[in-house]
Amino acid sequence: MQFKKISTNPKSRLYQRKTGRLVWGVVLFFFGLFGLVTEVQDSYRYDYSGMIIGIAFMFGGLAMVYSATKSNLNLERYHAYNQLIFKRGIFSIDSLARSMDKTYPETIQDLDQLVRKGYLQDMSVNRDSKMIEGLFVSKYKAQVQSKMIRCPGCGASNEVIQHETIPCEYCGRKLKYTDS
Repeated sequence: MQFKKISTNPKSRLYQRKTGRLVWGVVLFFFGLFGLVTEVQDSYRYDYSGMIIGIAFMFGGLAMVYSATKSNLNLERYHAYNQLIFKRGIFSIDSLARSMDKTYPETIQDLDQLVRKGYLQDMSVNRDSKMIEGLFVSKYKAQVQSKMIRCPGCGASNEVIQHETIPCEYCGRKLKYTDS
């Protein structure tokens, strides 16, 4: 008989929703509720242990539902940060805060939590430069092409990244990276 080792990536578990915990929490809650109702109907007994066990199951189920719901909400927020950092290449903490519609301290707290939990591998938050730093950031910046473009409206120079259209910092006119 040969056994095959099942390899699991612990990082992939970070991105999974907690539906199992949510379902078991609901099951425990209703199991406790059913036990409590059956104990309350038997009013001739003076033994409250069944009621206490029913209430304990209800609280345990509610705690599991709360924990799973909180984890799922955090997961959605982490996915949003993932999209901004890895897909759109936003490394400025101020830009992340604006994109997530959060304050600077909330964004710092979220990013610290992401680094601590392993969502942002090999990255750190530099509070002095207000940037995310790390191996991925330096590789990404090396691949990105940008150049200075003079605005035809006001004449100001603006840095434009390839494949992006940005507004002029001064007059708001749309500027696009061209290969010429």
